[in-house]
Amino acid sequence: MSNQFEQIKRDIMSAMKSNKPRTSAYDTTAEVLYVEGETAWVRIPGGAPETPVDLSVAAKQGDIVQVRVANGRAWINGNNTAPPTDDTVAKEAHVVATATHEAVEELEEHFWYDGNGAHVEGESYRNDMRSDGLHIVEKYTGETVAKFGAEGSQIGKDGENHFAADYHSIRMMNRVGNAIFEVADERGRDGYAEFVENFTGDGSTKGFRVRYTIASIVSVTVDDSVLPSSEYGFMPADSTVRLQNAPASGAAISIDYKTSAGIYYFTLGTRAADSHKAPLSFAAGTRVEASGITSHAEGYETKATDSYCHAEGLSTTASGSYSHAEGQYTEASGGSSHAQNTHTIAAGSAQTAIGRYNKSDTNSVYGLIMGNGTSQSRSNAFGVTWDGDYEFQADGDLATALTAKGWNVAGTGGLVSLKKILANIINAL
Repeated sequence: MSNQFEQIKRDIMSAMKSNKPRTSAYDTTAEVLYVEGETAWVRIPGGAPETPVDLSVAAKQGDIVQVRVANGRAWINGNNTAPPTDDTVAKEAHVVATATHEAVEELEEHFWYDGNGAHVEGESYRNDMRSDGLHIVEKYTGETVAKFGAEGSQIGKDGENHFAADYHSIRMMNRVGNAIFEVADERGRDGYAEFVENFTGDGSTKGFRVRYTIASIVSVTVDDSVLPSSEYGFMPADSTVRLQNAPASGAAISIDYKTSAGIYYFTLGTRAADSHKAPLSFAAGTRVEASGITSHAEGYETKATDSYCHAEGLSTTASGSYSHAEGQYTEASGGSSHAQNTHTIAAGSAQTAIGRYNKSDTNSVYGLIMGNGTSQSRSNAFGVTWDGDYEFQADGDLATALTAKGWNVAGTGGLVSLKKILANIINAL
């Protein structure tokens, strides 16, 4: 039966191609019943149950198609169910899709995400976005050359000179991790800096003045015993803690407090270990200390420990307010005093000491002292007193002559007084 059906189809196809009388061309709509090779069998409304047509337009079973009949032939010239796609648009879409695919492949080659974060890799460096911030990493060594995060940033490798910064400071670090340049503010994120200052009781003093205005007191201890807050107090914007009872003489007093004062300081070199960094202090050199407010220490192991003082040179100390020590191993401990040269001491207020190894004048007898001593024995060559007398060291023939005369020429500071010599001469005339 199937062989007979196939024969019928072949006969119909042959008849379509035979030289039959030509009919007028017309268009109609049909439903595709099935497709065989290049022929579609369709059902034309009002026509035969199955009509073969050329599959000139793509179609499949169930599609509604447009059929043209002309000159003894029939073919599909349109598909209502699946209209043909414009080749130009299709080609453009293909080009875009191909380019997009290639771009994604290239992106995947340089960008990826894993348990260590997101990574973007270039020719020589890789950017790693980790939980602690952005790391810039050398591609072939894996070493971090820069990192930026909420807790701080660094430009340069560990083990090499590099810059570092966080919420309160900017620093240049050397190879071993020490800051050789630093600008900082001691206050924390909360806007406060915390300090502990120590005092010694004298049996009568109740008020103890700390460096900065007090925002709050953390604790007060006397001989390691913490005082209850009811036994001390302070006034707002003040810097004095007042105790209810005066600590005993020799008692160790420790005050832990917070301040909102701006503690800005500048360092070029290294500060002494554990030294206090005072507001607006400037330290330049090696193991120097600038612990006084607006103090300045430079050189090697110099110390500027009081307000507005300046120490420079080698192991000099300016410990009086507004004082200045220079040279080597000099000390300016008097207020507004000045010590220079070598191993001199300016202990009096507004006093200047020059020369070497002078005797310390804690009673402020002299405004100017010139020392001429040694490391074994300090002495003064001369001194100028505040009342205008010139006192000098007398020895040899002069000392013998003055002794022989029996004149009283002793100066206030233990030297020979020029005023008294002149007075004795006048009296002898």
